[in-house]
Amino acid sequence: MPAPVVTVLLPARNAESTVTRAVESLLAGTLRELRVLAVDDGSTDGTREVLQGLAAQDSRVEVLDGGGQGLVAALQLALSQATSPYVARMDADDEALPRRLEASVVALETDSHLAGVGTRIQGIPVVSGEELGPPGHGLLLVCVGVRWAREELRATLTARGWVEGVDFLCAA
Repeated sequence: MPAPVVTVLLPARNAESTVTRAVESLLAGTLRELRVLAVDDGSTDGTREVLQGLAAQDSRVEVLDGGGQGLVAALQLALSQATSPYVARMDADDEALPRRLEASVVALETDSHLAGVGTRIQGIPVVSGEELGPPGHGLLLVCVGVRWAREELRATLTARGWVEGVDFLCAA
């Protein structure tokens, strides 16, 4: 297996009914050099078994035990295991479009001014300088077609105290 270009952090708790679609959408994408670190965070349904089945079918999927410590701890655990140059995050009930990761990597590698890119999320319009809400809401900072320069992103996050809890694909 080639070295992964992107590691996807995928926390899951009681996501038995949705996690297969989420993982399979990543694996079916145009970027083949990826690693999915799926963290079972204390599920009481069949999430762990589903994830183990997916890992048995595809070596790009690895299952970690989050121990029910919560979302932030699950993400930190997965991030500590990431070795690729790029890191992405996805929820266990989401579905990735086929070019999501490829388009993000291309954008980051072709424009050195970018600190991060992201994908569209309904209900959160993102435009430079617009109020996004208080910290701790896990906002997706950058939407498709919107690019933040590294310095503008750093200044905005620092000014708002939002250094943590921002969800976007970024250079590691």
